[in-house]
Amino acid sequence: MSIVRILLRGSGAALLLLVAALLLIAFAYHPAEEAPQIAYLRQLGAQSLTAPHYIFNQVQTGGGSPVLLIHGAGTWLNSFRDTIPALAQQHAVYAFDMPGHGYTQVQQPPERYDLPLMAEAIREYLDQQHLEKVSLVGHSFGGGWALYFAQRYPERVEKLVLLAPRALDTPYKTEWQLMTYPVIGEVFSKLLRQSDVRKGIEEAYSRPEYVSDALVGQTHVPLTFRENRRAQYHLVRDSDWMLTMAAMPSTRSETLIIWGQDDRYLPVAQAATIQQKLPRAQLAVFPGCGHAVHEECAGQVNRLLLDFLAERPGHSAP
Repeated sequence: MSIVRILLRGSGAALLLLVAALLLIAFAYHPAEEAPQIAYLRQLGAQSLTAPHYIFNQVQTGGGSPVLLIHGAGTWLNSFRDTIPALAQQHAVYAFDMPGHGYTQVQQPPERYDLPLMAEAIREYLDQQHLEKVSLVGHSFGGGWALYFAQRYPERVEKLVLLAPRALDTPYKTEWQLMTYPVIGEVFSKLLRQSDVRKGIEEAYSRPEYVSDALVGQTHVPLTFRENRRAQYHLVRDSDWMLTMAAMPSTRSETLIIWGQDDRYLPVAQAATIQQKLPRAQLAVFPGCGHAVHEECAGQVNRLLLDFLAERPGHSAP
């Protein structure tokens, strides 16, 4: 037997072993889950709300006209830790962990984490809270979910705020795009380390030096939960953003779009595109802010949110 043939046979065996290892990780291996940060949840004032399909982890505080906050993919209501107390000065503020995120428990794991499922989760939460109509504030994927909900249930949305929303049918960042591929997405989600979470958060900030160890830990822990890992790759595979794009011209909600000039996840150029497609949209772009604009530039964003939510319908702030 020639040396070349021996090497080829050896390479084939190595490839088979690699494929077998990847399949094992993707479909049989389940990493250990970290313990929930109970003390921090209490600090946030988080409570459970049981609904037909979910046990929502949620916060409600303040008084006045209701505002519901919708976080983005890979995070949870903790993303609004600075938004909640600011808005609660004038509004009844609600925030909950979306299915496959944070500390919300899914009663029966869904086959797909698509836009209709997320919209129905928002509707189920509102129904459980007996809220007929609210203003919605959504960030990133949460902005896309909020927009789709407003398009599907316009009668239930007072005003709409989109914080750097994922709402156009454009390519994902490379690491997210890889999650769309079978096996690769499963492996990535199961091998996610805290250092990977730190890198992701730092890229969401214009000034990564402000990312604390505490924030990284708070974000990482829920991502170790089995169903949450599964949700991460399903989100990018199942979300059809052509649905939100196609319905933009007929979207009725008065809308405020907020974007960070230094967004490295979703280019700020998308902001003008979305504004042009939405008939009742205003746009504000903040220099020196990244994708997590409401976290990094909380003071500026919160003031603008309060002004917009206080405006009479059809009247823009000067």
